[in-house]
Amino acid sequence: MSRNRRGNRKPSGTAAPNVQALGTFDAAQWSPRRAYLNWGTLDTRKELTGGDRLTILRKARKMYADVGLARRIVNGVANLVGYLKPQADTPDREFNRMAEELFYERAGTAFVFDRAAKLDFYQWQIALTRLRIKDGDCLSVLSETQAGTANIIFYESHQIANSQERSTVDGVYVDKFGRHLGYNLIDLDDTTKSTRVKASDSIFYADFERPGQVRGISALAHALNNIQDQAEITADVKHGIKMANQVGLVRTMKSGNGPQGFASAVTAKSIGGSTINVEQMREGGMVAQLLENEQLSVIHDGRPHPNQMVLLEWLVRDIAWGVGLSPEVLWDLAKQTGPSQRYLMAETQRWIEHEQARLKTACQRFWTYFIAKAVKNGELPAPPANWWWAEWIPQADLTIDRGREGNLELAQYEAGFLTLNDIAAKRGRDWESVEMQKAREMLRRREIEQEMGLEPGALDGNATKELNQANQNENVVSNPSQGE
Repeated sequence: MSRNRRGNRKPSGTAAPNVQALGTFDAAQWSPRRAYLNWGTLDTRKELTGGDRLTILRKARKMYADVGLARRIVNGVANLVGYLKPQADTPDREFNRMAEELFYERAGTAFVFDRAAKLDFYQWQIALTRLRIKDGDCLSVLSETQAGTANIIFYESHQIANSQERSTVDGVYVDKFGRHLGYNLIDLDDTTKSTRVKASDSIFYADFERPGQVRGISALAHALNNIQDQAEITADVKHGIKMANQVGLVRTMKSGNGPQGFASAVTAKSIGGSTINVEQMREGGMVAQLLENEQLSVIHDGRPHPNQMVLLEWLVRDIAWGVGLSPEVLWDLAKQTGPSQRYLMAETQRWIEHEQARLKTACQRFWTYFIAKAVKNGELPAPPANWWWAEWIPQADLTIDRGREGNLELAQYEAGFLTLNDIAAKRGRDWESVEMQKAREMLRRREIEQEMGLEPGALDGNATKELNQANQNENVVSNPSQGE
């Protein structure tokens, strides 16, 4: 094997490959005009070794710590995906109400939900997305408090690893079909010690791009080199600008004896004998004393060059597209017009929905575990059929034109193409809770009207008043005796 002009290894031998012996696809043919590409193995389980994954993990954490773009990708994506809220969906309404209230009380408290008392149920979901993007995967082990209430123990990616045993693949116990059976958790204080937890007692969160994958990989894996290049180019340009500013004036010789062109930087004492007090010049009003053949020149630095800015923009686009989002969403949306912004938001919403579908699986797993523990402890009554059923409501959708979309939703609702559940869910609400609140407000308005001696409907909006008046007129027409 030898190396081509790019330093990649290529097949040994000086003669060109026999074209007739190759297939018909150009992609399968080797060309001296291109680097030889090497993909180590076609066994998906082995293409990402534990060492490579940890190297990528270290780089990702370093870039996240030091580079704003990396932080924007990780935190921006997590904020876009947001969190999901449960809505019990069993046939028993009273059971649903009690289950939701208990869940919000317990899981909504970090002290109860998280063994480390750092995250509540909603912050946990944000952390799942952050760690999937930055680290590649994470593990939540289902546990319980001393009182028997469900909670979790959170483990990060680097804590799942091989130990002295050889029956794991990068810290994961798998069967011949690739199904996860358990995880090997190492003791960070003593890496020779480890604990095995069952997959049935855990929530492993990762994005499996292919069925054969065993572990997740950082979503920044493709971008780490570009992020580093972008940071280094920016640092070099900044350093050049700073150096140019340090040498703002130069003394040059117009003719005669002495050096021609660029000379030393101007200091407090001119080498040629003329005194130039730089500090007084900065204060203003000072006339420089120069020799006959001397002159002062100002350095005009053209950095950053437009080509450098184009390169940096291209790097950002490559980084963003690899993550799965448009660069305008993660970097700069200012140049987009209204129609372009609506398209980008629609595309982004589709991506968010895919991420929320993955998040829903993890949330449903904990919900089922929580309800089962609550029933076992007697905190909930005997469960109805399908007691684990729940709907998951995301946070309100992103939009650039709430009024336009709101009018469209109302028209679709009146036409029967949307339900109240559809409309409420887009705003992160439970439609039954919305209707119950509306009913409570209506009853309270009637009570206030009676207390204040007002006519019925006086506190309603104009639309409600018109509707009440129309109903009264209809009653009079259908029953003339009421009008007498």
